[in-house]
Amino acid sequence: MKPRDLFGVLVRGGGLWVAWYGFYDALYAIIERMGLLPTAQISAQTHALYAFVYFVLAIIVIRTADHIVNFAYEGSREPVEGSSRDSDSGA
Repeated sequence: MKPRDLFGVLVRGGGLWVAWYGFYDALYAIIERMGLLPTAQISAQTHALYAFVYFVLAIIVIRTADHIVNFAYEGSREPVEGSSRDSDSGA
């Protein structure tokens, strides 16, 4: 596994980590809405909003992971097999 591939796995793992925070906030909002947390300092609506934001960020990170990796490793792009960059078309 190349460093580029490992970075891609880490980016996707970061997206899953953000999604986990969204799940946690959504669950906390549900529990708070049910009245099981009488001394909650943050409202259920705030937790629901945080959960929504976390889920949106997670979707963005997971779906654009390839673009993030390409941006991070821009100087060391590997040529794609069969592309015109592989052949010497100038001669």
